[in-house]
Amino acid sequence: MKSPTDLQNTPRGGPLVMTLLVRNEADIVRQNIEFHLSRGVDHVIATDNASSDGTTEILEEFSSLGQLTLIREPSDEYRQKAWVNRMISRAVEMFDEAWIINNDADEFWRPPNGPDGRVGNLKEVLAKSSTPCVICQRANMITSTVRLKNSDWADALLWRSTIRAKPRPAKLSQSKPLRHPFFCHRLPSKVIVHSRNLLEVEKGAHSAKFEADIKSEDLGVEIFHYPIRSVDEFCTSVTYISKAIMRDPDLKKNQSGKYLRWADILETTGSCKAILEDALPKPSRFWMYRLTRRLIKDVRLRDDLASIYFQ
Repeated sequence: MKSPTDLQNTPRGGPLVMTLLVRNEADIVRQNIEFHLSRGVDHVIATDNASSDGTTEILEEFSSLGQLTLIREPSDEYRQKAWVNRMISRAVEMFDEAWIINNDADEFWRPPNGPDGRVGNLKEVLAKSSTPCVICQRANMITSTVRLKNSDWADALLWRSTIRAKPRPAKLSQSKPLRHPFFCHRLPSKVIVHSRNLLEVEKGAHSAKFEADIKSEDLGVEIFHYPIRSVDEFCTSVTYISKAIMRDPDLKKNQSGKYLRWADILETTGSCKAILEDALPKPSRFWMYRLTRRLIKDVRLRDDLASIYFQ
């Protein structure tokens, strides 16, 4: 087994591969792929979990251009960890060694801009890494439900929370109201990993196991997370995952706290409205958070997307 020092000091090369697990994400998946290809990703490996809204056809377009490898997964069991590690194995088969981003369609991994203000590049950032595991901080981009109904998500979701607290696991296991709406809480970070000496990426890509213990470092890559882009999309997604949890006791044991909470709320109330109000601030609270600087405006990702489509 290699020592931590060996893993830290060994040069790491190869392409930058992004895995993508999607189900009915037609409203955002094209922007996601095009953004990351423009920021240094060399190839995408996508698992389409039985999409029926046009997502599959969008993925097929990128596949026909040689930019994407498509895996079709018809299961309704939501085996996220297994499917992500299957894509990692495919990346290793295809490229032997590679940097890997384990992404979701609603996340945009933004590298810092260069010192001269030029657009950042993920591969250039990773080339500076002294470790095979790079930490990336995440932030939810949100708005009020009223604004969400009347605007394109990229124009509406311009607010990020400054609240540093994370929801307590004990609180998430109950259906009692949280102190702050769920998506106003601080998010756990995620990691970009190199495939050399990689054993496994943990569920949610929050950490990874290598052949030896290693230190991670933060190189300034930020993840913009767009968890609710429309009320209908959110309710459909949450209902699908919640019902999968209710059907499968084993899946329930290994599922994230928010989905366990929302599955319980859905089972109790039979309505997605209660989940939406648990997740986002109501208009009055949204404005109060803005006035007290708990929510601040951040237009960087919106402008990045505009530059791709209107350059």
